[in-house]
Amino acid sequence: MLVLGGLFAQRSPDPFVADPASLAAARATLATALAEASARVGDVGAAVDAAISEGRRGAALTVAGDGDPGPHLSAAADALVGGDDLVVRAKRALDAVAGQLAILQPGATPPALDIAAGRLPGLAAQLAASAVPADAFRDMRRASQATLTDLGQALAALDRGDAAEALTALDAADREHAAVAAWPGELATLPIWLDTTASLLDAVRRIAVATRDGDPDAAAAAGKDYETAAGKARQADTALAIAVSEGGGGVSGTPLAALADLREATNETLAELAAIGPGSG
Repeated sequence: MLVLGGLFAQRSPDPFVADPASLAAARATLATALAEASARVGDVGAAVDAAISEGRRGAALTVAGDGDPGPHLSAAADALVGGDDLVVRAKRALDAVAGQLAILQPGATPPALDIAAGRLPGLAAQLAASAVPADAFRDMRRASQATLTDLGQALAALDRGDAAEALTALDAADREHAAVAAWPGELATLPIWLDTTASLLDAVRRIAVATRDGDPDAAAAAGKDYETAAGKARQADTALAIAVSEGGGGVSGTPLAALADLREATNETLAELAAIGPGSG
């Protein structure tokens, strides 16, 4: 009995030390769980990446005005369809990792994915809802560009002495200017551009009318008003640039910022999984 007691006393209290085969099996199970969790968290990250990529294209086109942002924002929303299912599968896989860590490393903090249920569908809804306003903002941006183009054509016509063509170009400029003025959004600096451009259009119209009517005094007076307004053109262009940048970015900026945070969350979880390693325990 004393001999047997001595033999048992030499066994480690850690069951895995006493049973290397069980330790190897537990580590293998952990390795499988880690691989599965990394893949499922990666699926979430891939969906978020796709939404960010399309969303950023849409945001850029909203500001530039030279393309259609709406379809890209809709595509960003579509990339998040089924996002809740991806998150559920990722968290289920992370639970499996946590279970194995509890066996191999009692007390260790398991990796977690900080994405609440409903978060991805909610962002998808926001992106989808931003598609129509983005296209509308694009139209307003184009109208501002068209206003200046038409104004330039009117000035060129006056240089040629063609008052009738100048007035036709000014009619088109007025319509585009009105479209910009009708924009319902609150852009703090846009009124600066609208007021200055309105003064330019008015002065050029008066020059054109005076030229047509053969009234040099009226043309001279209108010319002075044009010079005054033109002196503010640089400030007006800056105001428009600020309005376009802030307004265009605001159309889809909120959901895109949230997506960037979620991508960071998936990156952190993937890093935590990689740090564990299959040989842990």
